[in-house]
Amino acid sequence: MTPFRRAAANLALALTSTCLFFAALEGGARTWDRIRNGTPFFLPDPASSLYEPHPYLPLVLRPDSDYRDNDTAGHINALGLRGPERPAGKAPGTYRVICVGGSTTFGAGIVGDENTWPARLEAKLAAARPDLKIEVWNAGVPGYTSAENVIYLSLRLVDFRPDLVVLYEGYNDFKPNRHPGFRSDYAHWRDREAAPQRSPLDRLRFYVKMKALADRLTADPSEEVKDVRTGGKLKRFDTVSQEGLAAFRRNLETMIAVARRAGADVAVATYAHPCTESNLASRPDLFTYLPGYLPSLTFRGVVDAFGRYNDAVRSVAATDRAHLADAARAMPADPSLFVDHVHFNARGAELFAQVVAGTILPTLPGATVP
Repeated sequence: MTPFRRAAANLALALTSTCLFFAALEGGARTWDRIRNGTPFFLPDPASSLYEPHPYLPLVLRPDSDYRDNDTAGHINALGLRGPERPAGKAPGTYRVICVGGSTTFGAGIVGDENTWPARLEAKLAAARPDLKIEVWNAGVPGYTSAENVIYLSLRLVDFRPDLVVLYEGYNDFKPNRHPGFRSDYAHWRDREAAPQRSPLDRLRFYVKMKALADRLTADPSEEVKDVRTGGKLKRFDTVSQEGLAAFRRNLETMIAVARRAGADVAVATYAHPCTESNLASRPDLFTYLPGYLPSLTFRGVVDAFGRYNDAVRSVAATDRAHLADAARAMPADPSLFVDHVHFNARGAELFAQVVAGTILPTLPGATVP
């Protein structure tokens, strides 16, 4: 064999061995996911399988689809809502509750539609009031702020004739609050775009797992993040702005007015979360993605945002006479209730549903008021 052929053969062997090595790693990662949580070996891109375009909203959930990611699995029904199939028309005698919010209402991080907090709320209300036919709908859409939900509630959800609307709003509004060039309609921050596609590397689960490990080991809550529009670095703030809070409050008041105009009662909930300095020190894994989710806030700024937005919810509830489920005060900042810095696991969803149920039950038709 000539030196050239020997070198080519060695190179081919090395490349083949490398490809087989990484194929084995990828196969092992997929096998682990299959054994651990039943994730299929092959998945469509989760974003494009979950969303579809809409003329008035950035994206909406894709009807009649099954969504599966490593930590989230559920069904999107024919009406484009997570959970079981529901008739659009309301049968006589039915008390219909529609829960409005973002991914924390949708149930990101939860496998099984029955484990989301709206589903657990329905179970609790039905058990407490077997004499009343109660439906609780999950209208949460990952990524929606109060601005999207003003549109969603006004143009669609009220048409389903809810008797009660539950609003769980706040966290996603932190994002536009300190983004440069604030505008009260969030147009300075929100782009109209198609469902985000993952890069080829992000489709490799071994790569995703190694990247997540590296992020956990190197995450710095104070690290600056680039603005995707300008490429410039975003400054991080220790507090949220008053103009952002005012826009949020306006949106919350608008949703309450819209729901009432449609004949529905309204409950609002404050945000429960594990964002404390002690949890950051003892459970840093919960906060790995926090710097990227909220690139304009320091950790102190995130804590400030939760406090001020929750106070805004309480204030609006008092001023507009909405029922208040003060989960931020009723639930402990216990890391065992969350999958990250804001999303519930099944246990947290159960406890949150219990808090909301305690607020709602006295307001139901025929309730006995002590």
